[in-house]
Amino acid sequence: MKIAIEASFANETKKTGLGVYTHKLLSAMAEQADPGDTFFLLHSQKEWSGPDYGKNFIPVSYACTGSQFFSILFRLNNVLKKLNPDLFHIFCNAGSPPDCPVPTVTTVHDLFFLHTKDLPFKTKLILKLLFRWTVRNSVHFISNSETTKRSLVDFGLPAEKITTIYPGADSLKSVPVTAEKRNPYFLCVGALEQRKGQVMLVEAYQQAIQLNPDLPDLLLIGPDRGDGAKIRRLIEGCPKVRYLDYVTDQELTMYYSNASALFFPSYQEGFGLPLIEAMSIGLPVVCSDIPVFREIADPCAVFVSPDPYSFCNAFLDFSSFRFPTGHAQKKARSFTWERSAAELLQFYRERVKV
Repeated sequence: MKIAIEASFANETKKTGLGVYTHKLLSAMAEQADPGDTFFLLHSQKEWSGPDYGKNFIPVSYACTGSQFFSILFRLNNVLKKLNPDLFHIFCNAGSPPDCPVPTVTTVHDLFFLHTKDLPFKTKLILKLLFRWTVRNSVHFISNSETTKRSLVDFGLPAEKITTIYPGADSLKSVPVTAEKRNPYFLCVGALEQRKGQVMLVEAYQQAIQLNPDLPDLLLIGPDRGDGAKIRRLIEGCPKVRYLDYVTDQELTMYYSNASALFFPSYQEGFGLPLIEAMSIGLPVVCSDIPVFREIADPCAVFVSPDPYSFCNAFLDFSSFRFPTGHAQKKARSFTWERSAAELLQFYRERVKV
């Protein structure tokens, strides 16, 4: 079978979120694909600088300008016609040209961009337009959780056209305790953007340390996706809150291993990889009480309402919480990239009747 995959996120140097998802899934697929299968890794950059996934995975650029939107609009169809794959799989929400010449499958991670106020008007308009084309052209959808599937059904898509394939998550191996452990800290991992709630979390933490100055520090890790300036203003003059931008995988594992707990305050998510990463090493998790976190982390986490008052109390009450770390590690091990890749490859074979 020949599958074309929109894989631009795998071509990023500093991968987060969708980049990690694309890279990890392609890596697992490369271990399981049949020798006769061909995967075209379509990307909107002029050159492929991403990983080499093997001879069956062939990067193909569809760039015609510096804009991915215009490359999709004016170039992608011609590339697809030339490659003539059995399926075109859009890995990340939206990316179909207006009239795609190839049967299209789309993985949807969330629908926040349809109603959020946290995106520039131009970006939101482009995403909505791309998603409209994607919905029109897709013969099937893959959701990353049952929560996302329900969102798609609420959007108007028939349930029989949606298959849930959970992402994997790396089962981290705890590293030796470093000097950081002598100054324990609460950890928050994720790109800084409004829907992930880090501003609210910092405000809640600052309220909490007024009542208990001896609480562990708060460390935030993640690239700035819009809320970085707000975070920096909030933590100015507050040495108990630190912010690090992008860190390597090895550094992130160290920060997980030395933390006292993961706090994950999102308002909206399609999945939540940091929850599974933390659970995999038995790190206690305190997270927002939203449906997808209940789906993937219940009963292994403490769930609190995503507001400053509730998270303030969670900081103050943390020492009284009880976490089933053994059960959490077992549950985390069920989310593997190997399973995700196997289910996706089986989906392809059933679709193209190989």
